[in-house]
Amino acid sequence: MRRARRGWRWPAAASVGAVSLAVLCAPAGAVPGTTRTRPMPTVPSSGPPTVLTYVSIACGNVGSCTTIGSYLDGASVPHPAVDTQRGGGWASPTTIALPAGAGTQTTSVGFRSIACPTQGSCLAVGSYVASGTGAPVRPMLAGEVAGVWGPATSAVPLPGGATMAALDAIWCTRAGACVVVGASWRGTASAHHAFVDALVGGVWQPSVLLPDPTSTKLHGSVVVTPKAIACTTTTDCVVVGAVGGTASPSATYGYTAVDDHGTWTPTVITPYASTRVSLNAVACPTATSCLAVGSAGPTLTANGRIAPFSVRYKAGSWTHEMLLPWKFFAPGTYGGALAGVSCPQARRCLAVGRLDRANPKTAPGVSGSVPVVFTQTDGVWTDPALAATPRSHGSVSAGGVLTAIACTSPRFCEAVGTTTPRAPSVEGVYPFSTVAQPFSRGTRPGAVSRVAVTVGHHRFDVTWYGPTVFGGSPIATFLVVARSPHETTISCVTVTNTCRLYRVVPHHHYVVDVTPINAARRLGPVRRVHALGT
Repeated sequence: MRRARRGWRWPAAASVGAVSLAVLCAPAGAVPGTTRTRPMPTVPSSGPPTVLTYVSIACGNVGSCTTIGSYLDGASVPHPAVDTQRGGGWASPTTIALPAGAGTQTTSVGFRSIACPTQGSCLAVGSYVASGTGAPVRPMLAGEVAGVWGPATSAVPLPGGATMAALDAIWCTRAGACVVVGASWRGTASAHHAFVDALVGGVWQPSVLLPDPTSTKLHGSVVVTPKAIACTTTTDCVVVGAVGGTASPSATYGYTAVDDHGTWTPTVITPYASTRVSLNAVACPTATSCLAVGSAGPTLTANGRIAPFSVRYKAGSWTHEMLLPWKFFAPGTYGGALAGVSCPQARRCLAVGRLDRANPKTAPGVSGSVPVVFTQTDGVWTDPALAATPRSHGSVSAGGVLTAIACTSPRFCEAVGTTTPRAPSVEGVYPFSTVAQPFSRGTRPGAVSRVAVTVGHHRFDVTWYGPTVFGGSPIATFLVVARSPHETTISCVTVTNTCRLYRVVPHHHYVVDVTPINAARRLGPVRRVHALGT
């Protein structure tokens, strides 16, 4: 598996800026959809407020999945948590005992990734903080046998000279044949490096330290943060994450490392004008095709917003580095990020994450981050579907995010995420799951509200509030039409909640219609008002 990188190519259209009337004539688009969104059980002993987050999921078949993460107890101490799904229903979560000698420090504790070669036989990896001088970070591994989880251990090889390490991701082809990737430290140095361990025939092989990438963008010691791994065999893998330099800690770039039968080749992904890049997940449906997703944006000092980002590998090269469509009027998104990806077919992948809202007032009743699902087919991304966030303890959601996805067939993908209730009495972070489908025609969005027309000389200034129901897909545009008997119809298409109509004939009565259109190309109900030209 040889993968060489090509140069940057900025997408032709990264947002819904220019809009033409042709969109109104297009058939309902093939966008991803979500169904059966439902809350997941919480840990009874977690204590108020409830904080339970799942970050990785693996599914053996439809309706049978395992997810891993952590919860905070009443003293805000994190503990590993795992939940299983059988027949489409989630059981009560259970905990996994930390390794002997674990300290009480609350940072760097938890599982980050899970792989299940067979149902009831899973491996999870993460890190914990050992007690003692310096509170060193140790790798953590736990296994499931016949549905029973054993206690976590740190029994994995480390690179020579490493004094601390954390495991970030795992991939397995079958029981006893897995590869893990992590980061290691030498002493107290701030720089850390990626390494991999392979499990072959049930025996851990010597650790391999991945070579650091070289780039004029990196200043000082190299800091590699691996986040995901995907393989076709234990000697044919791709690792992705983020990389930076100790001299410029605010700048990070995408990181990839490719294994060609034991020879690793690292690459730095440096999209134009982006200095906050992270690749958070990767899927390789074939040995010659991979897709990595994450986020990209300018520096924090520039007040820039990160946006969903993807890099696609095909035929030996990283290419089509792009920002996914993410700017929509409603839910008023200004940015976002992708956290998980899975490919049910070689030509089709689904990615999940969040879009961040810019102005909740444009859509009353909706706020915070919005969980989203994107689909890529033959290298082309759809506009996103919105995943509904379920009510938690009687309260509507104040926002949510999808953190991981696993596909077992072209028509079934299970995703997990978290939602935050709006009511202060049940504040916290609650898990939920949703079934993501590669294709959906969506449904009609709701109507706009509070339409008002300000009359000027030969013009109308029309304003409105956006709908609160989006039909499973963000509101992309609004169509505004003014009609009067025996006069030319005037109209505009806009991505804002205001529109100016020119060539209004004085003393003529007009009917003004405002229609929302979502990214699935579905039209909502018309909201009509009357106005008299001056």
